Amino acid sequence: MPTKFTNEQFMKSGDVVKISSDSFDKDEKIIKVRLSWGGHTDLDLSAIMLDKNGMIFVKGDKARIDDVVCFRSSIRWKPVSDDNMFEGKIYHNVLEAVKDGVCKTKKEYMERCYPLSLCGGVIGSHDEQGQEGDSADDIHEEEIYIRVEKIDMSQYSSVAIVATISLEDAKEGKKFVHISNPMVEFVEPDADGMDNKVIAGPYLLNNNELCDNGLSRGECTGICLGFIKCDEDGEWRFEATAKGYKLEHIRDEIGRDVVVVPIVTIANSFF
Repeated sequence: MPTKFTNEQFMKSGDVVKISSDSFDKDEKIIKVRLSWGGHTDLDLSAIMLDKNGMIFVKGDKARIDDVVCFRSSIRWKPVSDDNMFEGKIYHNVLEAVKDGVCKTKKEYMERCYPLSLCGGVIGSHDEQGQEGDSADDIHEEEIYIRVEKIDMSQYSSVAIVATISLEDAKEGKKFVHISNPMVEFVEPDADGMDNKVIAGPYLLNNNELCDNGLSRGECTGICLGFIKCDEDGEWRFEATAKGYKLEHIRDEIGRDVVVVPIVTIANSFF
């Protein structure tokens, strides 16, 4: 049986975070997955919507790119205001947003609206880029919001959470060993998306630990952190994994088991 996390532990494959209904103060159950790290390497946090077989939906011979929630996603969410993150409107493309007066260009569309899943249950992060010259003490954050009651359970069984070195940094030889103190927390957010309370964590990602496929995390360019799932009793949990991958392993895996695919590189392959 997997063990339950205790605070400040290193994450390892098989660990489970149980997030019970009692963990939430708000009427709507929202899990904010927050990834933080130090240094100047660009790290991206993304999500994949998975079917009952743990796979991304494939139409023909291509994965459905709209089930990949990353900073380059075409489907976006525009909150009504900075103080009301979870009320807003879904846009399926930039033309809809331009017609609505939200933006004038695709760049503005991507900056002003958040990545969104097809079902509206997962809101992704803008791209938080580490800057050259940042020290290991400079903290960067990206987050994903899981609106658990809006997940279409008839179509999806889980959400895979993946952290990747940006494609540009990976090509320059950057790996997780260049990331300082990567850490995951699970938070219940306030209406504006800011932290209300930590409901699980924090958990450190030990770069020296071996992944299931024999790589050390420090040598990886992408890591599948784990899966958020709902059990038969309606309780949510995060099942940690230790799957790490290098840049050269990525492109041949597209359209197969998405556990092995760093998500942002999938996005770069499709856009």
